[in-house]
Amino acid sequence: MMMKLTLDGVWYRLLSVFEQNRMKRPSREWVKKLIKKACDDFHVTRESLNIFAGARAVMYFQGNWSSVKFDDVKSLARNGTDILFIEKMGIVEIFTEHADKYGIAIVNTQGLLTEYGKDLMKEAQRQGGHVAILSDYDDHGLLMASKVPDMPRIGIDERTFHYFGLSREALSIEGQQRLVNYKFLDIFDDKTIDKEFVKKRRVEIDAVLEQVGEERLWEYIMERLAELYPTRNYNRVISMPTSETLYPRNVQRFLGYINFFTNKITNDEKRKIKNDLSEVRGMLDVRKKDKEISDNLKNLVSQDNGMKIIESKIAELLNSDVLPDSKQFSNLTNENP
Repeated sequence: MMMKLTLDGVWYRLLSVFEQNRMKRPSREWVKKLIKKACDDFHVTRESLNIFAGARAVMYFQGNWSSVKFDDVKSLARNGTDILFIEKMGIVEIFTEHADKYGIAIVNTQGLLTEYGKDLMKEAQRQGGHVAILSDYDDHGLLMASKVPDMPRIGIDERTFHYFGLSREALSIEGQQRLVNYKFLDIFDDKTIDKEFVKKRRVEIDAVLEQVGEERLWEYIMERLAELYPTRNYNRVISMPTSETLYPRNVQRFLGYINFFTNKITNDEKRKIKNDLSEVRGMLDVRKKDKEISDNLKNLVSQDNGMKIIESKIAELLNSDVLPDSKQFSNLTNENP
């Protein structure tokens, strides 16, 4: 299976090729433009080559992408046993399959967390979910994490390099060095964060991913989450099946037959109604028309001789002593007609 990479991960992979051939190191933007041109020339997508990139600030959960907006914070906070915040969209897309398997939601932070992102974190914790953040090992990644001190940071850091047996120096590149005040670094543990290193150098998630692959990096993330949160509430992601899906085969067949027979009774009338509705002069009271159509079709079904036979047999069965709890059911349906 081909390894998945981000656009930045492709750049990291090419660095060694250029160095081995004593060629000038290419810029990220040059590599990204080259990839786009190649994809355009050969009429393929980056995703088909297992190269991912993105620019959306969203949550991913069970195949769905949702923007983190004020109105949606409470509902999004219910997603996943854990919500993992990652600053790079390409990394999020690479981990979607793994996240689906374990019921984990992932949020792309797009740099510093917005207020809505912070609200999402707090609401998820309030609702019993777990949260953590994964960011680059640099001043900006740590600055982002420092803005949410109640959310554990699980890497990239010195512990990550030790876990995989990686050389920090080999993976590091020059830092952005745009910050002036590094006071925020004081909140981090000296054992996992080299504060002098991150002021000048950086190691991105993509660089670690390129070295170890998505599966090993995901395993590391899972271990860190399990260490931080030994137990989790899987009622957040596993729902009980509806009663309809539990029916034995012949019960399902019978209900299917009812639908089949009802459609057979009403098909001609439905076609006539649709034809009449396709070219209406003037305007209709839609609610009134909906009720008229429904009443008409219900009457058609109830007056059908075949349906009368079915209804009488069902009534006979429900009113007999053969069915367990039939009287209790009858009482409930009589109370809630």
